Amino acid sequence: MLTSYKLIVSLLYVLIFTTFIYAETFRVHKSLDIKVPQTLEEYNNIEEYNTNETGESSNTVEAEVNDGVIIRLPDDLTYIEGIELKIKIPQFVAEWPNSVVYTFYNNLSPAPANDVIDYRGTRVHTNIFPNRLSLVVQIPIKESIKLRASPYSVIVPFIPEIINNSIFFRLQLAMKGVPNNFEKSRFIITAKPIFIDKGKLELEVLPPSNTDLQPYTVFIDGTDYTHNEKDILLATGLHSVSIVSDFYRNEVRNVMIAQTETSKVSITLRDITPEIHITAPENAKIFIDGKEIENWSNVMQIPQGDHSFKFVVGDYEIMKTVKAENGRSYTVSIGIDATITEISDEESSKQSISQAVN
Repeated sequence: MLTSYKLIVSLLYVLIFTTFIYAETFRVHKSLDIKVPQTLEEYNNIEEYNTNETGESSNTVEAEVNDGVIIRLPDDLTYIEGIELKIKIPQFVAEWPNSVVYTFYNNLSPAPANDVIDYRGTRVHTNIFPNRLSLVVQIPIKESIKLRASPYSVIVPFIPEIINNSIFFRLQLAMKGVPNNFEKSRFIITAKPIFIDKGKLELEVLPPSNTDLQPYTVFIDGTDYTHNEKDILLATGLHSVSIVSDFYRNEVRNVMIAQTETSKVSITLRDITPEIHITAPENAKIFIDGKEIENWSNVMQIPQGDHSFKFVVGDYEIMKTVKAENGRSYTVSIGIDATITEISDEESSKQSISQAVN
């Protein structure tokens, strides 16, 4: 008796193993489209996709037993690492445990299409619908994704093959003896993307006016991104962007990255020639290296080296010397002010007596 049991178990293992190795030919009743929204905005406005008035793919489909479902992926999968299927199971099916299975295929031929019902492919994952009214199936499409199963969800343990930007699976009757109208039960399937927790930084670096761009290095949070600055994926949150160059002043910007969104930052580089900002009374005359400056209220550039500054306000004149270095900015200021301090009566009397004695 024990020997017979082992033989039966062995035969079952062989049957399951060979089923997943060799391609099989099968027919579906019809092939239905389901579209995965591409952006977070589309995902948040998911109700708009539940209506399919034009006949195009929507994110929700009603499938019967023995139907095939074509999951149409977005053209741009930059932000998407998996697909989540929310499936409403008909109560009629839930009352018959282990009666319907779903299967994902690789090496599918021909490519899945609405007008195709005969296929040949290799099973990569088959599972039974549970005896409850809903199920969440998570499908990885990238190796980096880390999905977690729960009592209400299952994870496809393989990355199904993407053919013509789509993934194919089918519903299939798994047992005999079910009622005649069983195959007409409708499963409502909704597809949603599983987004990575990242956004994109679009960085534009410009040279000073009327100059050619010289070499520079881009650092983001201390990491060199110089050779990948056109397409920078960053984790959501605040990041520091720094540009370092021997030809320009160092630039630092803070940028907030939102999930699945592109943040644009444009930085115009500044020459390393020293800059001078002068603050002085309006009626002051300013001389730099003996030459009077007319519009001294604007930031000025001066050559590297020692420079003399002369301030003339009425009969008041002062001279200052500045050693200017490349990449540095300086503020030169002069102010004329009067200070008034209140003194006590006792101190005032002492001052009066002192003056009378003198």
